[in-house]
Order: sequence, then structure tokens, then C-alpha cells
Amino acid sequence: MTVLRSAHIGLVASLFSLTAMAQQNVPGERFRPSTTSSGVIDVESAAIGHHLTWNTALWGGYALDPLVVFNGDGRLGALVNHRVGADVVFSIALFDWVELAADLPVILFQSADQGRLSDAQVGGLSAMGLSDLRLAPKIRLLRASEQLVDLAIIPAFTVPTGLPAGESFSGEGQFTFLPEVALSRRFDDGVLNGLTVAVNGLARLRPEERVLLGTTFGHELVARLGLGYRLHELVNVPVELDLSSVEDADELGPLAKDVGTRLVEFAAGHAVGLGGLDSLFDRFE
Repeated sequence: MTVLRSAHIGLVASLFSLTAMAQQNVPGERFRPSTTSSGVIDVESAAIGHHLTWNTALWGGYALDPLVVFNGDGRLGALVNHRVGADVVFSIALFDWVELAADLPVILFQSADQGRLSDAQVGGLSAMGLSDLRLAPKIRLLRASEQLVDLAIIPAFTVPTGLPAGESFSGEGQFTFLPEVALSRRFDDGVLNGLTVAVNGLARLRPEERVLLGTTFGHELVARLGLGYRLHELVNVPVELDLSSVEDADELGPLAKDVGTRLVEFAAGHAVGLGGLDSLFDRFE
């Protein structure tokens, strides 16, 4: 699966004396996988399995230009140009009402494109590392078998496990709170048999703002939409095709407070996945 995420950082000449080395506590990538097999790539499902049902998964992904620097003359370079990563995921359902999940991202390889940036602005970048651990408890509010749709809240948070600590855009360097609402429906009969639709709305709340080359990262709002279709309903092959899209907004206040004329802009991300229904996840009951 190929995942494209992009963060563009606007600069003005007066900020060029700042170094990136001391400001690398900004995540270099925005992809986060679904924690269960009922999700759609990076969109969480609101469904919760039966008591003690558990899932394990190993995700792999590639990001092109996840952290790019530009000014009025265009692109200056990429603080992170290529990144290959993996996520180790585990979840378990309890009492048909709660699900506990954990996601540990690993940086397998990354590189920068210095372009017109100075050595001081690019800083040092470790080729490998560890990102922040995400813990995501899910609490059921509605169940599709009874109320037509699945609805859940996910009061997730991240733990600052990024290595190298405070460097190489491996993590936030602090705890962050990620409250989320998930709404989904999986169709198992009728005209829509085989279709899964999932929508997420979440906030990223940072106790302390993060500054990178003069641009301040504050709170964020994120919306995700996912569509999945089980192809075995048509061709009798255990394969599912998934599509997802993510959009960031700054509804909770400025996503970036720039002293120049540019803002941090997070581009919409899109992902496509194709695989066996249980090739990414093992499910046990």
C-alpha cells in the first residue's frame, strides 16, 4: 500500500537563522492505520467484536514528501522526502461494549531532500527510528444490528516513545489527546452486500504547541472517510478493495501561526489498499 501525506511549511527570509535540529519534535507523517480488521485502511470502524475477540496486524507503508518546505518562490526542499514505515497493531474486545487497541509505528527508512535549504535548516535525520505509541480505547454507543449503524467514541492518546527522542521527526515529544467519533455500517445482504462505509471525526490536542522553522503547530481537526468492498462477494476470492481520504482543518484555532505570509497547509491524503480479508489481520474468538 502506498500512502501519500504532505505537510508544507511556509518560511520567510527572516526565519532562516532558525535550525531544524532543535525543532524536530513534529511528526513527519500523518498516516495512522485502523486498529481492527473491520476498519478501512486508516479509518476506524465503530463496530466492536464479541467478548475477547482480538486482532493483530502488521502494516507497511511509504510516504512521499511528507514534510516539505516552501516560500513565495516555490519549493525549497523536503525535511522528510521519503519514508518507509511499519505499524504493529493489537486490539481486544471486552464485554461486547469496549475495545482496547494499541498502535506502535516504526520508521524503517527515511531521507531528506536538502534542495535550497541550508545544513542548519535541514538538521540531522536518522534513517531509522520509533514513533509515538497510540493507545485507542473504543466505547460502543450504537450497534448496527439494533440501531442500523455502529457508533462509538474513541478517547485515544499518544505516548512520547519517539526515538531518537526529539529528533528526526519521530514524534511529538509529549502526550497528545486524540478524542474521536466513529460511525460505520457494514452491509451483509441486499444490493449493498459486501460494502463497508466508515466516517471518523477527531481532534489532535497538543498540551504545548510545536514550532518548526518559525511555524507553530497547534490543535487540529481531522475528518476521514473510508469505503471498502469485499470482492469475494462477486468473484469468490477472499479479497477486499479499500479506499480512504483524510482532510485536516484548523477549526480549533490556528493550525499554524506564521509571522510571514504563509501558513502550514496539510494536503488531503488518499490511500488505496487491496488484500486478503485477513491478510493484514488475524482474528481470534
